[in-house]
Amino acid sequence: MTEDRLPIVFTPGVGGKLAMFVIPGLFAVAGVVKAFDERYSEVKIGPFGYIDGHTAGWLVALTLGALSLLGLAMLVFRCPSLTLAENGVVVARCFKASVNIPWSALADITVMTARRRGRWRTEVVDVIYLATNDGRQVTPGPLGKAEDIEATIRRVAATKGAALRAG
Repeated sequence: MTEDRLPIVFTPGVGGKLAMFVIPGLFAVAGVVKAFDERYSEVKIGPFGYIDGHTAGWLVALTLGALSLLGLAMLVFRCPSLTLAENGVVVARCFKASVNIPWSALADITVMTARRRGRWRTEVVDVIYLATNDGRQVTPGPLGKAEDIEATIRRVAATKGAALRAG
């Protein structure tokens, strides 16, 4: 059995967070440009009919600007993350308080996998759930290859004396 050096921190890749910041940000800028365009225009919004182009521009700018700011917050604060420390597991989320789970309170690790078939490829998202002895389940969200993360958590938990259910 290998000796793991703690703390071990798992976070999602920077690429997804950067894309979540840049792509909506560019469309938000396009919405601002549309909002300040002096020419009159109308935009058809599905079954709702037509609205003024300036109003549509501001709606796009506000909605996608907020999404871009969320991506920026995820980049700056390096969240979500899952940290294996000497005294337990710390789950840090962006806009919620961190959750500390002592090794003695960790009961089980579950990986939920969602698959969505597309035209050219199948998208797979793995999410890790940590169950405590009192029945709570905590998740940091998708962090990467769940099999590797689960194996590392189980290995470290075994060295710390946590009584996990067989996985």
